[in-house]
Amino acid sequence: MYHAFKFFNLNVKTVQLELFNSAAELGAKALVSLGFTRYEAHRAARTFKHHDEEVLSDLYEHWQEDQNRFIEESRRFSEQLTETLRAEKKYSIHDTDCAWDVNSIREEANPENNLEKEK
Repeated sequence: MYHAFKFFNLNVKTVQLELFNSAAELGAKALVSLGFTRYEAHRAARTFKHHDEEVLSDLYEHWQEDQNRFIEESRRFSEQLTETLRAEKKYSIHDTDCAWDVNSIREEANPENNLEKEK
């Protein structure tokens, strides 16, 4: 983040944080290994990216003006993101939202599994 702020100081308005996308992808993979569906993990990573993009300029302003305020706002934005991700986790487009969960779709399509359920 501080690297982006240095670019902002040079009047460069468009920055791409070098490791940001790979870190978000790694976070999504970690969520999958913790039991989230790939789709839920993707949505969480997307929400994280959007949130970070939204607060970056606000944090830059606080960073320039007052380090203590910057820290306070960073914590507040972190808490805000936590609440957003919790709300996102509870929200589902559809109760059986498994658009990215290929394994469960394969299981449903397997006739042997359907016979076992009927027994």
